[in-house]
Amino acid sequence: MSFMEALNTWAEKRADRRTGRWIARAESISGHLPRLRTDSRVRVLIRIYVGSLVAGLLTAIGQIFWAPFLFAWIPFTLIVCTSWTMLRTVINSRDVAPDSELDEYEAKVLRTWQVAAYGWMTLIILTVSIFMVFVAVFNPDSLDRWVYTGGLLTILGMMSATALPTIAYATTFGPVPPPNN
Repeated sequence: MSFMEALNTWAEKRADRRTGRWIARAESISGHLPRLRTDSRVRVLIRIYVGSLVAGLLTAIGQIFWAPFLFAWIPFTLIVCTSWTMLRTVINSRDVAPDSELDEYEAKVLRTWQVAAYGWMTLIILTVSIFMVFVAVFNPDSLDRWVYTGGLLTILGMMSATALPTIAYATTFGPVPPPNN
């Protein structure tokens, strides 16, 4: 058996295990948060998530100029993690469902937004990397705050990129997946 054959076998087995884990998880969360499984409440969760990302951006920038402002990162983290978890729960984590569990249109929409998220993440990493290089060259007095901001911007970029497929699924298909999927 060649290396590529072994790698393909491993990848197929991993995909099968992932599908089994996803099905078990989707079944276990399908009844959670029933009061939030409406279109209007899903839109509120999306607004809370995006608003908290904006608050995180302001915190990341503001802490450069006033260090105690970094403590705003604590409520930001709580709000963004809670809203993200709730949003993924009300769509039964369909944004990361294996292709075998999605219909053709769902898979197409998710793939489109996953490609967009990949492009966004690539741009964020490039931008933050350039930012870190320039900060190192200019060597400001409070270098630690600038570097910390670079890290926070990377986290925010990742959080916004990973949200694209989730938000796309929630806005396109609604909070409750079709019963036969």
